[in-house]
Amino acid sequence: MTDISAPFSYRKLGYFYFNRRIPSDLRHHYDSEKVTYSLKTKSVRVATNRALIAAAQLDAYWFKLRMQNADVPKQHLAASDSARRIDRQPQKVDLGPKMSDALKIYIRLKGNNRPKTFASSAERAIKYLIKARGDKHLVDYIKSDATAFRDTLIDRGMNGNSI
Repeated sequence: MTDISAPFSYRKLGYFYFNRRIPSDLRHHYDSEKVTYSLKTKSVRVATNRALIAAAQLDAYWFKLRMQNADVPKQHLAASDSARRIDRQPQKVDLGPKMSDALKIYIRLKGNNRPKTFASSAERAIKYLIKARGDKHLVDYIKSDATAFRDTLIDRGMNGNSI
């Protein structure tokens, strides 16, 4: 019996895993030589779709990384010296809202026709989080922040249901 496989993937215990070697010129951006993660499916069709999408996203990302360090093609043919000068300041990355801003958005979107306790309980919880771990961008919170926050709430005397 032949094992059916999806591109850029392998099977382990019936599940498909995406696997792609990182090009040597981009390895300094990574901690490993491969990008590998579970596609969370046993279906060949679903794995093929997910693997092709992931491969295309990686190709696009790698192209952007390469272009950041590359000179502008045919730059020497530019008409004037000002056209030859390219502003190479790093682009500002949007990290999304901070936790305090996310709270305001959440209450505005979900708080309509809710009792005052809805907003006050959300504000209280976020106040505890910000006091314990700081007002970070949402993408900057990591698992250790969650466990430290849980420990802080336990130290405050809260029980498991309240946490």
